[in-house]
Formats: sequence, C-alpha cells, structure tokens
Amino acid sequence: MRDGIIAAAETMEPRPTVVLLDLGLTPEVDVPVVEAIEDLNERLAADGTELWLSHLQPAARDLLDRAGTLAKIGVSRIHPSLIDGLLAFVLRMPGANERIAVLTDLLAFIRHREQQPGTSAAGVELLRVLETRLSLELGIASGKVDEEPV
Repeated sequence: MRDGIIAAAETMEPRPTVVLLDLGLTPEVDVPVVEAIEDLNERLAADGTELWLSHLQPAARDLLDRAGTLAKIGVSRIHPSLIDGLLAFVLRMPGANERIAVLTDLLAFIRHREQQPGTSAAGVELLRVLETRLSLELGIASGKVDEEPV
C-alpha cells in the first residue's frame, strides 16, 4: 500500500500537498505497519507532501502513539474521521476566509437551533457535537488554537 501511495503521489500534477490515509478498517497494527507508515511519512515529506491520518482505531492508535509515530506525523495531522481531515484541509486552502464565514454562520445557526423548544435530547446532543467540532476547526483556522486534540 505504501508503494502504491508513493507512486500515485509522484504521478499527480500538481503534486499533492496532503495525503489523508483513513485507517478506519485497520483495527490493529504491528511493527511492520508502524514502520511502513513512518517510511510513508518520511518519503512524502521529502517531496513536500504531508501525511495525515484519520479514523484511528484504539489499538492502532495506542501502538502508533507508543512507537512515537503520531508525534513524528504531528498531532494536528491526526483526525477523528475522514470528514474531519477533509474539513481541516479545506480550511487551509486559498479562499478559506469565505469558508470560515460560512462555517461561522453555520455555528451561529447550530447554537440558535439547540435552544429552540421541541429540539429532542438526541438532536441537542448532535448539535453540541457539531458545535464543538466546528468551534475547534474555526479556532485552528484562525490561529487561536495551535493543535487539534488527538
């Protein structure tokens, strides 16, 4: 898989700035997988591409953390889900100010909606999760938050 990702990145024009690797279907990793991810990170970095990870399962996250791999990649490049990684990427692209404005409006709507009578407990819970995530992403995008928690 590592070699396929490297080959794909090398053939793309323009070269990717980020490769987002979703590990949601990888419940556990072993030493060869850790080494492959570290090698992938180093080889992509040599070409100016960042490796981002998403959807780490607890056992995989634990071993990657103990091996120091997550620290090498950087905690701001580890995302809870694929959509979180995509959102973080979009917010750092040109035109992010417009996106930030839309997300700020969305955040205001979420805060307003969760206060409305008739919103179910499950609805309020979902809105609060969205509010927390959007607030974090907006903080990162505006430079008010240095890194995303893992």
